[in-house]
Amino acid sequence: MGKWIVLVVLLAIGLVGLGDTLILKSGPTLTGTLVDLDSRALYLRADSGRLVRVDISEVASVELSEGKPKFPESHWIAAMTKARHELAGCRLVKQGTVLGGLLFVAGGYLLSEVLGHRVFGGVVSGLGAVVSLLGIAMPAPDCSGPLHRVEILARIGLGCGWVY
Repeated sequence: MGKWIVLVVLLAIGLVGLGDTLILKSGPTLTGTLVDLDSRALYLRADSGRLVRVDISEVASVELSEGKPKFPESHWIAAMTKARHELAGCRLVKQGTVLGGLLFVAGGYLLSEVLGHRVFGGVVSGLGAVVSLLGIAMPAPDCSGPLHRVEILARIGLGCGWVY
């Protein structure tokens, strides 16, 4: 009788090991089958059969089972593309602010010197200078959220054997 209990426990452990596991930042783990994803969420068919949506920002790590993924590579590529675009946008906020201010300075100069609207051109140039200085003085944006999403999606892609 004792041999059967050991065999059942070993089989149960083996079956749990075949599933995908999401390790959450708050501590618990979710096991099941990763059935879909997008740039902000993972969709897991839990062992109970329930479909669970988990924000990627809540996921600390992903462990994928061996075998073919249950969602198409095109879904992963679309999610990765959007997440990388959000990360790039976050990283360019400071430079975009400075550049936008400089464009206003140039537009003000054009209005003032070329078109003869000195007062209006001076106001536009002044606003552009203030925005540029604020952009220079602002701290670098915190892009940890978009970076985390890209990292988790990259781990999933590598686990599936896909290269972006």
